[in-house]
Amino acid sequence: MFHPNHTKSMQQMQEETLYKIKENYASLILDGMDMRTLEAFAMESILENMDKWNLNDVKEEVLDYYGEETWNDLVGDSDTINTK
Repeated sequence: MFHPNHTKSMQQMQEETLYKIKENYASLILDGMDMRTLEAFAMESILENMDKWNLNDVKEEVLDYYGEETWNDLVGDSDTINTK
């Protein structure tokens, strides 16, 4: 006999198992990286996450986490970027 709740719990178990396998694989990948490779991977991942951000998005993020002084340091004295 078919039980919808049984199927759902099997699907949840499969999703949890898949997540755990992915987690284990990610750990294996990280274990195989030296510090330089790990830093490069982190930089690439961060930049990829910011790919769709515009200047205002970046500014808001920097100001929220690091403050105005850091924003000014990142931008420098550039007249080519309108940050106001």
